[in-house]
Amino acid sequence: TAPAAPAAVSPADGSTVSSLPMVDWTDVTDPSSPVTYVYEIATSNATNGDGSFSSPAYGPVTEADSQILTPGTSDGHYYWHVKAVDAASNASAWSSTYSFTLDSTTSGPTPTTVVVNDNHLHNWYFYDDKTDAVQTDTAAHGFVSGPATAPAGTGSAHLTKATTDKYGIATAQFAGTALSSITQLSYSTYRASGTSAQAPSLGFDVDSDTTDGDTGYQGRLTYEPYFTQTVNTGAWQDWDTLADSGTGNWWFSHATLSGGAASACTQANPCTWTELLAAYPHAAMRSVGQLIIRTNGADGEAADMNADKFTIGTGSAVTTYDFEPVVVPTCSSDDTTFDTFT
Repeated sequence: TAPAAPAAVSPADGSTVSSLPMVDWTDVTDPSSPVTYVYEIATSNATNGDGSFSSPAYGPVTEADSQILTPGTSDGHYYWHVKAVDAASNASAWSSTYSFTLDSTTSGPTPTTVVVNDNHLHNWYFYDDKTDAVQTDTAAHGFVSGPATAPAGTGSAHLTKATTDKYGIATAQFAGTALSSITQLSYSTYRASGTSAQAPSLGFDVDSDTTDGDTGYQGRLTYEPYFTQTVNTGAWQDWDTLADSGTGNWWFSHATLSGGAASACTQANPCTWTELLAAYPHAAMRSVGQLIIRTNGADGEAADMNADKFTIGTGSAVTTYDFEPVVVPTCSSDDTTFDTFT
């Protein structure tokens, strides 16, 4: 018996995209496993008698996972479809044919900016990653003005490290987000003092394979700039964590992941984002975990840092979080009418 046909997911039918990191479709299960997928993409939707494209630009190619990485695809108008094949070589019908336009000259969607401060935290909180405790503002961690000209607004989140503490600003609102759905992931940092490797890291609790039923804690996936970039003191720097820089900046805190599999991305051998998606196509932020921007460094390495302008995009939605202090109105009087608040 032939398996069910997969459903095309993304790029969405009729969409225009500015980048194409991958093409995605639904998983198919079948008693005769494993199920593989035959994928094709073409610049014309003309087909042969068996439904395959008459002149594919790429394919047919067999994939073990329900997605294919597509870096390097040229701008143009495309059609794509996919079918499932079980272990007995029974093939499903082709999925619906989706079309899309890839235009790298177009800018992505305009981010929605959300101002985060003590009056409106928007599900963010300060956190001591050493003691696993939510924190309130102190001189060691809180919303401050500056330093210098902040990349968004006028302020930032201030984070320090004295000895073994690991302060950060965290949120659980992105739990469950599939890594393959992320289109933008960036943040900005400032280091007032610290070692050459110290800059606030970006990390989140991870589920390396959401299809295997293992929802236990598998550690954290962390991005650290210093692997491939020079971290400067006394200057704001922007980090695009999806950019494939050098040998990579992403690593898993645990040596073993879902099902006991050994981690392919370690601190000694970090991965690029493309390598990460290729090795873990079904990875996601853990459904009961958090994302945190926090101080890094070994015990005893002190540092004074700031973070701002965290941006995340999934699909067509892009949001920038601007960390700011609460503005307290000042009162003045002109001695003739009434007090003026500014």
